Amino acid sequence: MSYDAIQGSLDVALPRHRKPSFLAVGYMVLLGDTVRGIFFPTLWPLVSSFGGTRAAQGVVVAAFSMGRVLVSPSYGAYSTKHGYRKILVFAHCLICLGALLYTRVW
Repeated sequence: MSYDAIQGSLDVALPRHRKPSFLAVGYMVLLGDTVRGIFFPTLWPLVSSFGGTRAAQGVVVAAFSMGRVLVSPSYGAYSTKHGYRKILVFAHCLICLGALLYTRVW
């Protein structure tokens, strides 16, 4: 297979009816990355205020990443079976709840 054949297969336009779904998924990724971008830099003062060490902070960050690894396949299977809208709304609510709880603790 040549490079031109691969490049040609990637130049497919997104169907008009799928564009809102694509934008919703993009928004969720942006929101999740924004929350993570705020959470990680402010984590050390929070952990140290509870008497934690740098190692404890590492465990928290690792637990976050491990949680994503463990939950992502379940989210994907559920969204394939029941539709993406329900899981996106659930994930959005979960992100907002987590961010609100983080601000209340802080």
